[in-house]
Amino acid sequence: MDGLGVIFAVLFSLLYPLVASTLVWRWKLSGEPFKPVLVAFLAAAVMFYIAYLRKVYVFFLSGIPLYTVDLIATGFVEEAAKLLVLLTPAVKGRLTPSNGAFYGLVAGFGFGAGEALLVLANSALAIPSLMVYTIPLYFVKIILPEIVVTWFFDFVILYYFLLPLLAIISSGPLVFSIPLLGIYERAVVVILHGTLTGIVGWGLAKGETLKFYLAAVGLHILIDFFAVLYALELVGVLTVEVIITAITVTSFLYVVMKGGQQA
Repeated sequence: MDGLGVIFAVLFSLLYPLVASTLVWRWKLSGEPFKPVLVAFLAAAVMFYIAYLRKVYVFFLSGIPLYTVDLIATGFVEEAAKLLVLLTPAVKGRLTPSNGAFYGLVAGFGFGAGEALLVLANSALAIPSLMVYTIPLYFVKIILPEIVVTWFFDFVILYYFLLPLLAIISSGPLVFSIPLLGIYERAVVVILHGTLTGIVGWGLAKGETLKFYLAAVGLHILIDFFAVLYALELVGVLTVEVIITAITVTSFLYVVMKGGQQA
């Protein structure tokens, strides 16, 4: 297993969102104590794993039905989970129309940190894990008597280990066994989660929670729709990354510039 990859995944997943949250605190929440800001960040990071329990449906669904349910459920469940974080007394009591969006940004960064840790750590362990299983199988195949049919081992080694390994390696440059493109994607998704929760926090502070919550859910589903198109091999990964980046940056800038306006 790649210990350096896991260490990098942990450091990146925590430090990058923490730095982003600190910048928001110093820039947009300078009059706020750090404690409720930290609570929003940490509670949202933990809340990601609670919201992730929705994935139980992967045991019962596959193919198009799975993609459809996941597409809809993810937006509604994750934005509701982040809303619950903003409703905790330590955070809710600090919200005003001028800072609700920015508390939301911090909570969203925390949620993104929780997700990034899971995704990048799994990615760091993917190549070592594949090799751990592939090499013993290959030697078992070699020592089997000729009377034993070995085509099954060829199929298992190729389909379940070598092809996934090739897919990871061919995805581009690796940083401690983690695809560089995957790191970039997590960096963008952290900002996306911040933006979506910023929208929710903005609405909560203005007393228009449902409208802003549904707006965040709609944007979330739109983003995930492109991910589904990629999973179905209808569009390429670079196309999806460009689209997601464009939507994320545009939405983020809008929330930052307009979120503090009370009118």
